[in-house]
Amino acid sequence: MSTLLGQLGTRGLRLGRIAGIPVALDWSWFPIAFLLVLGISSSLADDLGTAGAIGTAVLLATGFFGSILAHEFGHALVARRFGIRTESIALHVFGGVARLTSEPRRPAHEFWVAAAGPAVSLGLALAFFLVAAVIPVETTLTFLVVRMAAAQLAWANLILGVFNLVPGFPLDGGRILRAVLWHRRKSWREGTRIAARAGAVIGAIMIGLGVALAFLTNDAFRGLMLAGIGFMVRQAARAEELRAHSGAAPFAPGGFGPGPSSARIPDSVRVVRLPDGQIVVIRDPASRPTDGR
Repeated sequence: MSTLLGQLGTRGLRLGRIAGIPVALDWSWFPIAFLLVLGISSSLADDLGTAGAIGTAVLLATGFFGSILAHEFGHALVARRFGIRTESIALHVFGGVARLTSEPRRPAHEFWVAAAGPAVSLGLALAFFLVAAVIPVETTLTFLVVRMAAAQLAWANLILGVFNLVPGFPLDGGRILRAVLWHRRKSWREGTRIAARAGAVIGAIMIGLGVALAFLTNDAFRGLMLAGIGFMVRQAARAEELRAHSGAAPFAPGGFGPGPSSARIPDSVRVVRLPDGQIVVIRDPASRPTDGR
């Protein structure tokens, strides 16, 4: 299962380049998009008619796709500002990922790269709320569709932005927490351990809530999605904590996880693929490296 999760976002349909960055859709995204359009159009058919319901559903699916893409470009463009290139941006069943070719070497850089994504999402939420507010309730079908889609996208971006600010790795809030602790305590490893442990707890809570939602309500799909995201959060958090303990190769491409520049790869090593697709080299956790200052 961990190998499968590690491949999410690495295979799929290439859409081209935006601002010089390759963009792709993982194959896992397509069934989710289909189910999203089907579910939304079915729920709105009575109020908007078939044509209006399908139009609203397509607008929502496209807008949600664009919102996640904008969130990832927030990370990528701020990373570029600090001299960090982005290898690619991919959307998959659980969201999106921007793969960096190198990693932030300073706490301030990590803070701003991590904060950029939620900032974009919250900005989009405000913009969509304003669009919905200026369109009157009594209007043509076309504008009514736009109004409903804008309102739903406003809430979706608000949830996306707030959720990503939860202080636990690998969420953006966890990376922000790590950056703050890294700056205050002058230790990337200590900041990583705290943020990763918080992420593991958050992931476990999400799994529990998702399972409860699936079995105690009629919304099994959302419950399983929540549990699946929680599983990925927990796996990524535990892998990052292991990396902090074990002395993984520092500043490896493919993620945000910086390490001390003085770290070395020891004699006894093994290779692990993290849930976000990153490859790291680790050693026996019993042997803890010192932190570079």
